[in-house]
Amino acid sequence: MATYPALDDLPVNVRDDFFSDLAWKCDALSCGKRLPIVLALLREGEMSVEQLGDRLDEGESDLIRRLMFLKRAGMVEQHRTRTQIYYSLETNVIAQILQRLQELTGASIEPVKTPARSGVARWLRAK
Repeated sequence: MATYPALDDLPVNVRDDFFSDLAWKCDALSCGKRLPIVLALLREGEMSVEQLGDRLDEGESDLIRRLMFLKRAGMVEQHRTRTQIYYSLETNVIAQILQRLQELTGASIEPVKTPARSGVARWLRAK
């Protein structure tokens, strides 16, 4: 069994919360339908469900269900105006995930350059 020096001294309940939070966020990013929402909010900033639907060519009911999952995972925030609900990416969520992975492994995490030919890079350029 692997040991994690930075976590070994923590009380069990704190360690469990750490792993649970990280698992929720990784699960939220692991879905091929939720990840484009996160990328769109990262790139464009705050958007309404209608704007996200137009951007991602998705129906509103499917988007709302996925956004609620992301909200429960602490990945997005929402606020309402009279007629619209707007969503934005929780400002530090990506940094928090990387920090937690770094704490877990004790390794230095360097930014990864996305090759120009990757699907993500093409998707971001097309939008």
